[in-house]
Amino acid sequence: MPNLWFSQARVRNLVGEACMLLVLMALVSTGCQEEPTVFVQTRPRTETPAKPFDLQTYQSGLEHILAAVVIREEASSNASDNDESNGKVAKPQAGSEPVQRFAWFFKLSAPAADATRLREPFNQWLASLEFTRDEKQDSLAPHWENPPGWFDSRGEAGQYAEVRIPAEPVPLSLTITRLPVTSKNDSKYVASNVNRWLGQLGQAAVDQPTVESLTLTKPTKDGEATFVELVGYFKSTPPWRELGVAAARKTTAPAKSSSPGSSPPNSSDLSYDTPAGWEPGRMNSMRKAALVKKSEGNGDDATQAEITVTTFPATEGMRDPLGNAQRWAGGTGVTGEGDELLEMYEDREIGGVKSKLIRLIADEDSQAKGAVIAAMTEREGTMWFFKLFGEKSTVADSEQDFNEFLDSFQFPTSP
Repeated sequence: MPNLWFSQARVRNLVGEACMLLVLMALVSTGCQEEPTVFVQTRPRTETPAKPFDLQTYQSGLEHILAAVVIREEASSNASDNDESNGKVAKPQAGSEPVQRFAWFFKLSAPAADATRLREPFNQWLASLEFTRDEKQDSLAPHWENPPGWFDSRGEAGQYAEVRIPAEPVPLSLTITRLPVTSKNDSKYVASNVNRWLGQLGQAAVDQPTVESLTLTKPTKDGEATFVELVGYFKSTPPWRELGVAAARKTTAPAKSSSPGSSPPNSSDLSYDTPAGWEPGRMNSMRKAALVKKSEGNGDDATQAEITVTTFPATEGMRDPLGNAQRWAGGTGVTGEGDELLEMYEDREIGGVKSKLIRLIADEDSQAKGAVIAAMTEREGTMWFFKLFGEKSTVADSEQDFNEFLDSFQFPTSP
């Protein structure tokens, strides 16, 4: 027992001594360390700090499209009882001949500052709009009253007319375009064109309910128009700059028209093979080539089909496959929504350049007499259009001739 007690006491002493030693060592080591040093470095900023977002500046840089659509039914003068006393056209009566429906587009593209000042004058111009029958053309014709300073001008290719609006640095243009309605659903037809304009502004397409929420109804003398204002940034050169180029081009004296069958100006270095049974057609300053196919023994007025090659500056409108398809579809009886028309295009090459071709030939049950097969090619800032058009049966029978013509076509060495 004494030995055990001694061992326990001794152990307690040893533990106490060890603890004291550890405490002393910790105090000594702490006292020997240096005070911590904090280093501060100053370096130059590698990026310029972002400026505060300025909403007004952002909005002032946007580009606008103000557009209105009016859809009207048109019939020949003997298709319905018309009110000839004032030139206006009555609605077709039940049992009358089928009528064709056309959409009239009134479109103004402008930078933000001009869009702001022109918004109310555009509304006033639209309110003055009315349609009367053009007996010479046997169709409807729009009439309007221009605000002070606005003036009418001949439209570019594919346009019915345009109204020039004073602006700096170049005048702006309110374009008037007439296209056949290719859909039985007016809302879908309007939506497809609104999405086409959104695409021009670099915006994504939206669904039909969204389009309907964007549109407004505005009055005209003859009823109502569907109006929309869209904003964004034009993917290509803005239209007012394109108009500046076009205006400069119009001041240049036009080339004299060539006589029928002769080569057009500046086209002597393009080449193609003339299909059998075709002969030179009528040329003008816009046509680079023209061929006709006539009925045998029926005189000079027996033209059944034509092949033409024309060129225009590669503007946004000229490059637009949907707009071109809608324009060419007039009188062919071919209908379809925007996407359906675009799906009719097929890829092909013309003169070694990628191109698009569309066949607009209605079914045999259609009452339409005309047909069009057309191709479009963009080359060096110029749009080339190749068209076979005429009587439906002749166009269908001449499709192989047209393909051979396109296969043989060679572009000029200079644009």
